[in-house]
Amino acid sequence: MSVACKKCGAVMVWARNPETGKAMPVDAAPDANGNIALEVGYENGKADLFANVLTRDELEREPGGKRPLHKSHFATCPAASEFRKR
Repeated sequence: MSVACKKCGAVMVWARNPETGKAMPVDAAPDANGNIALEVGYENGKADLFANVLTRDELEREPGGKRPLHKSHFATCPAASEFRKR
């Protein structure tokens, strides 16, 4: 489910980082320079959206155009610094 960023209004989704378990904002629109693959997975019998951050090596092995890649909204939001925890 997509939502609008409270600061810039861009459309984004919240997805869980499978390594940290934390939710992260991800731009909903695919980006040619993206490094995040969004995938639906199941945890405790419940569907969830996962953000798999690809390494440089994984990106090089990624067949061109096979799946859309996205960017972290922290990387594209002009107001990202206002959301960082201190």
